[in-house]
Amino acid sequence: ILVPPQDATVNETDPVMFTCSVRGVPLPFIAWTLPDGSNIDGRERIRRQESPRISVETSISDETPYEATSVLLIDFVTRDDEGDYICTAVNQESASETATLTVQVLPVVEAENPSLLRLEGDNVTIRFSIFDASPMVQTSDIRW
Repeated sequence: ILVPPQDATVNETDPVMFTCSVRGVPLPFIAWTLPDGSNIDGRERIRRQESPRISVETSISDETPYEATSVLLIDFVTRDDEGDYICTAVNQESASETATLTVQVLPVVEAENPSLLRLEGDNVTIRFSIFDASPMVQTSDIRW
């Protein structure tokens, strides 16, 4: 593997792209393994739509030693996409490289009493709950 895929950290709903380049004789084909264990065959020279959000495009050189570059694109990242993405190159031998996707999820903040009527100058205490924070939000990180 000439260029292994690189680890990535993205916000939920952003796109992410993993690139893997290989060289060999005979031409190695590239396969991707997703965090859920499913596999995507990257040996074709065309863009393949694996799902509404995930596609793979592979380019192949016609000169020896052959080179191939496969790009795995996720258009709209969700928290379920987090995990390891494995690029595997296979001909008479095989090699694999792994990249880890970390998905940052915005926390959901809910007030216990969203509507308060107070006179100007009165002290107010508002209690909040924070859900679905990734990475976990520490109370010391909250600023008003």
